[in-house]
Amino acid sequence: MAAVPPMLIERLEQNYHLHKFFPGQSLESMEGIAPDVQAIVASGESRVTADFLAQFPATGILAVFGAS
Repeated sequence: MAAVPPMLIERLEQNYHLHKFFPGQSLESMEGIAPDVQAIVASGESRVTADFLAQFPATGILAVFGAS
């Protein structure tokens, strides 16, 4: 995953409980919360695959931002 700008993170933290996933981080580190994740926010540089999303069954929205 590519980095999400700090300004966006600050706004999201005002209304949501965030779990940050960094490039190179293993999916196993998210294992305890993965079933409860409801949304994923990623930059346009991120590569979000079907295999990645399958690890988060409760996800209702994938929000990707950025200019191409």
